[in-house]
Amino acid sequence: MFNIIEKLSNVFSLGQAADPTRVSDKLKESILSNLDDGEELIHIIRNSRAFYNAKAPRDKNTYYNSRCILTNRRFLIIRNLDYFKLFREIQLPKITDHKIEKSKSEVIITLISETGEDVIEFSKNMVSFAEEFSGILSQTLKVAMDKYSINKEGKIEKKCDNCGKFIAQETKFCSDCGHKFY
Repeated sequence: MFNIIEKLSNVFSLGQAADPTRVSDKLKESILSNLDDGEELIHIIRNSRAFYNAKAPRDKNTYYNSRCILTNRRFLIIRNLDYFKLFREIQLPKITDHKIEKSKSEVIITLISETGEDVIEFSKNMVSFAEEFSGILSQTLKVAMDKYSINKEGKIEKKCDNCGKFIAQETKFCSDCGHKFY
């Protein structure tokens, strides 16, 4: 009951919506339990709409009022619930291009990958949060492109911090220099 009253007071106070980066402890715990070993949660934000323009027309979809989760390896779009329900997952190294369009009334982030195009829209009451998120996303994509690569089979490889060789993601030791991954 208190949660409902808090949400309503946030909506009606000064005409501002609730903080889109705030998540319940239950949801955060659910998200963390769905991350892979060594994967770090970087940012979470609620959006207005997320469109998936797949190359195959039957796979196209739109998600309203969903959440974007950015980790050091993946970009996830989940339902806006108190538990983790995945809509879309994009491996960061598989993002070939991205655009960030800003105006006074909205921020639109477009992610282009081999499977299609994802368009994430943030409404005017989320613009400041979305601008911060877009900066974090750009930095994270740069780091991911330096750290990860895609091999000929389309699988993601990680870069050895010691010798610079790209090796399979699940490998615990570098085959060239013997460096151990934690």
